[in-house]
Amino acid sequence: MAETPVSTQTDPSELVGEWERHSELDGSPVTEHFILKADGTYSIEARFDDPDELLASAHGTYEATGTTLTMTDQDGLSSTSPYYLDSSGKLVINDNTDLAWTRVGP
Repeated sequence: MAETPVSTQTDPSELVGEWERHSELDGSPVTEHFILKADGTYSIEARFDDPDELLASAHGTYEATGTTLTMTDQDGLSSTSPYYLDSSGKLVINDNTDLAWTRVGP
């Protein structure tokens, strides 16, 4: 039986970096890219893999505690979500382990 990833309180500075995840929309593969910068800004973009076409994007500011991530987008809309880094280092937001983010850059 596979070991279940463990969640713990996370140092917010560990979130800084580039993250990626893969999913599908109507049977078409989608890649999402999420960047959290040390200055408290973020950007997120979703693209269809083939053709390389922009599906959605947002940017704004974020604040993180050891357990919650609050993002405010370019339109002033805010959302607060629980998060953690699991034992494999993936970023899990809203306990959605099926859509965890993998670090791809510093």
